[in-house]
Amino acid sequence: MIRFSSLLALLLTTGAAGPAAASQSPQQAGPQVRAVLFFSPSCPHCHTVISEGLPPLVERFGESLVIVAINTQSLEGQRLFRNAGERYGIPPEQLGVPLLAVGDRVLVGSFDIPDQLPGIVEAGLASGGIPWPEIDGLVPALVASGVEVDVAPEPIVQATPDPETIVEQ
Repeated sequence: MIRFSSLLALLLTTGAAGPAAASQSPQQAGPQVRAVLFFSPSCPHCHTVISEGLPPLVERFGESLVIVAINTQSLEGQRLFRNAGERYGIPPEQLGVPLLAVGDRVLVGSFDIPDQLPGIVEAGLASGGIPWPEIDGLVPALVASGVEVDVAPEPIVQATPDPETIVEQ
């Protein structure tokens, strides 16, 4: 059995990334499927997914599958987790881990993730890849953690002051 910390190292070395991972290689050619796994270190179902469900997929798809693990016990992880629930229409009282967000799909639990993710990855790779899920705050969190993202940052828009409202002193 792979220990939790060893698995995160395995995910990092095969193209997927953990929350404090070094950035993914920019030389990666071909499509990629990007996913976010929300987990809790105290959750036995999360450990099952991490130690038994994901390693065969990481081995099978290599650098074509990029998974970032976000700890829901951290403040930032909790915020992103709530945002994911809102994005996918999951009421707060039904939000639980392990939760894997991939594209416009969300998989919950130690059965759905390993059962459904292979088909999603295959279909995603065949159609040119799947970008990071559109979860509010995810891209800045990934960038802050050193994960390379393929999206341009949103432009900073500065308002031009209205000349009529400028008061000279």
